[in-house]
Amino acid sequence: MPTVNYRYLLIILVYSIVAVICMLSFIIRGGDTGPQQWIRNTVRKSDDKKRDADIRMDVDLHKDNYMDRDLMLFPQNNITNRNKELFGMYQNGNPNSGYEKYVNKTVYKTSNVLQNTKNTLIDNSGNRHYITKSKSMNFEDVGRRLSEERAHVQAACSKVRTECSLENRIKYRNFFFHDYNTTVCTIAKSGSSTWRAHLRKVNGGPPPHLPVSIDARRDQFLARPYDLVVRDINASVKIITVRHPLTRLVSAYREKYKGGRIMPPNKPERERRFHKNHAGSYWGDRFKQFWLPALYTNGLIPADIHIALGLHQPIDPAARYETKVYEQLHNLLKPRLTFLQFLRHVVYTFNNSQEDAHWAKYTKECCPCHWDYQYVTKVETMTEDLKYVFQKLGIHTNFSLAKNKSHNTKADPYSKYFRYYELIPVDVRRQIYEIFRKDFEIFNYQLPEGFLDK
Repeated sequence: MPTVNYRYLLIILVYSIVAVICMLSFIIRGGDTGPQQWIRNTVRKSDDKKRDADIRMDVDLHKDNYMDRDLMLFPQNNITNRNKELFGMYQNGNPNSGYEKYVNKTVYKTSNVLQNTKNTLIDNSGNRHYITKSKSMNFEDVGRRLSEERAHVQAACSKVRTECSLENRIKYRNFFFHDYNTTVCTIAKSGSSTWRAHLRKVNGGPPPHLPVSIDARRDQFLARPYDLVVRDINASVKIITVRHPLTRLVSAYREKYKGGRIMPPNKPERERRFHKNHAGSYWGDRFKQFWLPALYTNGLIPADIHIALGLHQPIDPAARYETKVYEQLHNLLKPRLTFLQFLRHVVYTFNNSQEDAHWAKYTKECCPCHWDYQYVTKVETMTEDLKYVFQKLGIHTNFSLAKNKSHNTKADPYSKYFRYYELIPVDVRRQIYEIFRKDFEIFNYQLPEGFLDK
């Protein structure tokens, strides 16, 4: 008598049950097994896995002629009535206002776009595009807010006294869109990377491996008599970008001091490849500018470590050593800084007039009470601010160049930064506020609740 393989019988039984379930489902749904139903079912199951692969795009829905000038170009006559209702639902419940007004939506173009009609854009070609709600950009609202920012700066400057060296700021912070009579004051850790990218694009250079200050037209402009330079800057449209002083400090700590991690070792070959196509400092420069002074301030350099380095004198943070000395220091110390140590270093630099540009005051960096800035933009709203300003000035650029993007779709754009201060002693927090108090007042920034309390 032949042997029965119960394992195979069990497998056949399971597949039979699955087939019966599928047939019953087919009958209950009235035979809807077309390709769109299959895609919807497939997408519903795999949506979570594929969502991270979506391509995020900003779409401008304009009432006159197009959606998204830079990316997709959907003619308005190719949008169905269902989409008009859909856009309206996102605008105060009015079925018409969302479609008839200039707004921004966040759209995800994805391979699994046929999830369902409720949250998709559909054109007459059958293409669907995922929608999520985001804070809309209203052109007039942005203009009104920028006007209010300018008025606040003017009012605040009438009440405070600030000191600023215009000549140094013009030389080191002011850059120009030459063909648009526009001056921008760039501040480190306040959108300066984005401004440099736009300056390169609009001015046609310099190439990315050179600093943006390598600009023959700028050199010619600044080489003229000082009073003529000041006159022409006064006659230009002036722009400044700032950010919350507390988040700027966190940003400097995370970038320059690796957020509390050990400083990476020097890798000369990697740096050589990087500097072929990028401007920036070298490892030895960064060690001297940031790490050595901060370690010294916090007493983290042993007094006799120079002996192990073969030096005759103790380490002087103001001196310039060969890169190999910094490499030896790095190997011996494995340097890292806590946020508290960083803040103590910041306070020390201000007390000794040695502050670095990455945490220097706005009142010193861009002289906001000496220049009348027509546009006071902010990192927190930088995407829409720059779109507004560039359109008003007729400056053509590529917004994908932006290194700093708005975070205004979040309920609280500051929370992840303010957490850094929770364990900082109140005396240090008060010192930090006193240093940047005028920046808070002039640019209308508020302290987090309880920041100055024990």
